[in-house]
Amino acid sequence: MYSYGTVSNEAYVSGGKSINIITKKGEVLDIAHASDLPSIKAISKIVEKNYLCWPKNVSL
Repeated sequence: MYSYGTVSNEAYVSGGKSINIITKKGEVLDIAHASDLPSIKAISKIVEKNYLCWPKNVSL
C-alpha cells in the first residue's frame, strides 16, 4: 500500500493585496519586483512537489 500526490506552496502570491515598498526615489514597487535578493523573488513563485510514500516494514 502506498500514497502519492502533489503539494504546493504559495508563500507570497500578489494576486490581491501586495507588499509595497517606497524606494529612495519615491517610487512604490511590489517587494518581489524591487528586490535583488533571490530569496524574495523565490517566494513569489508557486512551488509544486510530487511525493510518493509507503509504510516502513516493522516487525513486532
